[in-house]
Amino acid sequence: MVIFSFPSEEAAKAWYNDPKYQALSEHRRAGTKLEFLTMIHGLPPR
Repeated sequence: MVIFSFPSEEAAKAWYNDPKYQALSEHRRAGTKLEFLTMIHGLPPR
């Protein structure tokens, strides 16, 4: 499990849709099986 934190939903979407990330993510997709991807809003502070 990997959890990322972003300052806003827009920032998360911009990162995910960035062509540089998409090029790198080809390696991740080739080496893993993605079960699901989800966005969670407002996790409580730790």
